[in-house]
Amino acid sequence: MHASDRKPVETFNDLIGINNNRIECYSFASKQNNSGILRTLFGRLVETSLSCNQELITEVYKLGGVPREGTLGTSSFFRAWLRVHAALVNGHNGSVIDACHDAECIVRVSYSRIMLSNWEYLNTLQKDMLSSQLQRMRYDFNQVSNVSMVFAPAA
Repeated sequence: MHASDRKPVETFNDLIGINNNRIECYSFASKQNNSGILRTLFGRLVETSLSCNQELITEVYKLGGVPREGTLGTSSFFRAWLRVHAALVNGHNGSVIDACHDAECIVRVSYSRIMLSNWEYLNTLQKDMLSSQLQRMRYDFNQVSNVSMVFAPAA
């Protein structure tokens, strides 16, 4: 791997870790929840991360790197995962979607932070790819927000 490719590979691997977190969290959540609406939503979130990961893994290989396996082990993701898990155990769909909403906030902020802090090391195609991925994450966040209205308590 060329020295100038190290930073982009690190960036892509961090983003792969974020997507792996989402895949793990929402795959588990889908299996633990009986709501058709939530299962559909969780499947959509997993699909987005699988698609993003495929693009990121391809870039890592192009640059001569080795793609990350496993999740990104930050405390913010761990806390978000614990909230989702606790809500699933509790069985209240409103709590589940609230926890997912918080988790998606962490995902969007983390994705943005990693992208922006490494922007100067990326070429135009890589920047376009990551911008597109962030747009998909924002769309997913909006979907979570829309579904939360379904489970909001009646006024």
